[in-house]
Amino acid sequence: MSPDSVTLGLAPFAGVDRAQFDIDTETYALFGQASYDITEALTLTAGLRYEITHSVLDNFDQAFTPTGGNPIPTLVLNDIGEQSSELIPRFAAEYRFNPNMLLYGSISRSYRPAVANAGTLNPETAILDAERGWNYEVGLKSSWFADRLTVNLSAFYNPVNNFQLVGFTPRGEIFADNADVIIVGGELELRATPVDGLDLIAGLGIVDATFDGYIDPFSGENLDGNTLPYAPDLTYNLAIQYRSPTGILRRLELQGFGTNYFVNDNSLEQDPFAIVNAR
Repeated sequence: MSPDSVTLGLAPFAGVDRAQFDIDTETYALFGQASYDITEALTLTAGLRYEITHSVLDNFDQAFTPTGGNPIPTLVLNDIGEQSSELIPRFAAEYRFNPNMLLYGSISRSYRPAVANAGTLNPETAILDAERGWNYEVGLKSSWFADRLTVNLSAFYNPVNNFQLVGFTPRGEIFADNADVIIVGGELELRATPVDGLDLIAGLGIVDATFDGYIDPFSGENLDGNTLPYAPDLTYNLAIQYRSPTGILRRLELQGFGTNYFVNDNSLEQDPFAIVNAR
């Protein structure tokens, strides 16, 4: 902590928090997938993955060193681990209206195993619970004018239980926790090739990623409906590129981002911005 953090009320006195630790994680998985053509136009796909993960937090030694003082041990943990396993199914359907247009839909299980938590502040949170959810997606893929124009659309809905997140205590210490979240959004992709070698590219993504009833364990604040950190509500890109017959590439692109939050209570945000790249 810098002296300024005391003025901001982040710590009772200035100093530095440090932690050293070992994390050992092993994952084993068995998976397979099969597709079957019901008709020439309709294909059904089913997949299944079985995953086992063992994660251990060991030699965890955390200490706070006040400015000008000696380290003060705050938490010591050894050999804390957990094994988690999950069956992860996926089902999908594709319908081809013609060779250049395909409609698809899928339902799949999302899973992130229980893991050792390097951001723990007490033994009870040394292992983060497994994250589980469902991914629902529908979309359309198409090409036009002898593949001169490609248009892809998709929409998705992802409710997630025990989403693994990072937060900050009132003192500014990093901690990890689980929360329920809901992620909804859509994407549009366009690519046109009006003449050989020239590509015009555009993309648009809209995402609403919010907490679902989460209470901050330190401040007690209800964060229900707050936007997840590092999940901008809007992304877009525009690009023009030309590759000459000799192989030389010229590309100019614009990448844009909507409002982005850095903390769970949405008190620290970045306004929309854009980046221009050329090569």
